[in-house]
Amino acid sequence: MIRMLLVMLLTVCMALSAGCKKNSPSADKASKQSQNVQKDTAGEQDGSMDNGGSGQQSNLGGQSSGQNESQGDGQGSSQQGNTDDKGSAGRFKTPVVTSYEENGVRYIKESSTLIDVIYPMHENTFANETFVKWSQINVSLSTSNVDQEKSAYILIAHILWPEEDTIQGIESFEYTTYNGKCTFHKSYNPFNVKNSQFIMEPLKVSAEESRKLVLDVVLEIPASDYAWNSYRQKTTVEKGLVSDALINVIIKVKVTYKDGIEKTDYYKVKADIQGMESMELYKLE
Repeated sequence: MIRMLLVMLLTVCMALSAGCKKNSPSADKASKQSQNVQKDTAGEQDGSMDNGGSGQQSNLGGQSSGQNESQGDGQGSSQQGNTDDKGSAGRFKTPVVTSYEENGVRYIKESSTLIDVIYPMHENTFANETFVKWSQINVSLSTSNVDQEKSAYILIAHILWPEEDTIQGIESFEYTTYNGKCTFHKSYNPFNVKNSQFIMEPLKVSAEESRKLVLDVVLEIPASDYAWNSYRQKTTVEKGLVSDALINVIIKVKVTYKDGIEKTDYYKVKADIQGMESMELYKLE
């Protein structure tokens, strides 16, 4: 009997002890803290993955953006460079013109980018001009390379001069050109485009040599934008500039006869080099 009472008492005490532990606030708190820790840990893991992913994407995006900007700038610079590299007549410099006097003759010096040209001026005016003859002419053009800035080049027109009508009884001819960048040469001694200075000097030749004369016209002209033509002007443009250069030219021809008599006449030319390559000769009085 006593043993049964002891067993029952022990059972009741164990039951009471289990109930107290289950309802303990500290136990509940510990359980909640454990659950919160688990949630925070999971949250940190999720957050680190998001941040890592987004950070990596952000860096790649930044690199891509930077590369695009760099490529864009490079292309922009390249296009700008190509634009600047085009030949442009706008860079052509107007010649600097100075004058001086020597032995009673006034000379003009035109200093351009590539060449200096010196020629005499004829100050007198003529009241009349008389047509003398029309001649077919043969014109060949020589050009230098376009300068490094693609702004200008040298053009020399070699015009085969028409023969004199007669040379009988004539000892020599002396030709002097005024008011323009041209002068006469013997056919075997033309101006060369490699020169940097051109002086328009008188030429004296025998009667026989007068049948093989070349009138050289020297010009420095603007380059073009024609890459296909090595940045030179079209041939029609070049010939037109040569024709224009002859408009104000005066040619003095001094004839010395075998009997010692001398005669001097003045002429001007009107050239059509663009079309038929012809020339009209007028005597000035």
